[in-house]
Amino acid sequence: AMIVSHGDIIKAIIADARVVKAKLDRGADHTGVSIEHLLFQGPPGTGKTTVARLIARLYRALGLLPKDEIVEVSRQSLVSGYRGQMALQTAKKIDEALGGVLFIDEAYTLVAGDDEDPGREAISTLLPRLENDAGKFLAIAAGYPDDMAAFVAANVGLRSRFTTTIDFEPYTADELVLIGVSMAAGRGEKLTDAARAVLHDRLHRAQRSGAFEAKDWGNARSV
Repeated sequence: AMIVSHGDIIKAIIADARVVKAKLDRGADHTGVSIEHLLFQGPPGTGKTTVARLIARLYRALGLLPKDEIVEVSRQSLVSGYRGQMALQTAKKIDEALGGVLFIDEAYTLVAGDDEDPGREAISTLLPRLENDAGKFLAIAAGYPDDMAAFVAANVGLRSRFTTTIDFEPYTADELVLIGVSMAAGRGEKLTDAARAVLHDRLHRAQRSGAFEAKDWGNARSV
């Protein structure tokens, strides 16, 4: 239920992936036909990581990637106390992701600082790998819409390599109720009619109060 609204997105990605696979099967090399890196933009809890995992499985099934593993990174997981270490950590994570997917959460935080910010080390390490290891892994950068626009604007190399943007819309109160029911079913539980009514009421009140527009609203995570 959490990824139904992204069905058209998945279909479009599969269609593009099949074109790439067909070209490779006809003799094109990976340097001429590379896997297109993606920008996922949307608030938290809208299925970005879930869809990334699904894409990893699909790309493996299509024969574009040898494994369906996803390596998740963020500024927090890469940051260290001294200069140069962030570049090493980034290189290590990219090596782990080879053959699969590198998922960069809250990617904007890597370019938000000045030129001395250690996050820039991560970007300067990532960019040449996107070119030199083209076709060997898929990179997905994710975050809030405004932040992702600033992310690609911060570096011309990022803009040229992350060319496809996929929007993840916030869920409505009614959609979140269905997600709550699905979450319960996934644990072998079932909401009573009274419990479902409470969930429905709380979510609709939150929506009317403007809570859904707050940056810290977690969508499915809040459920």
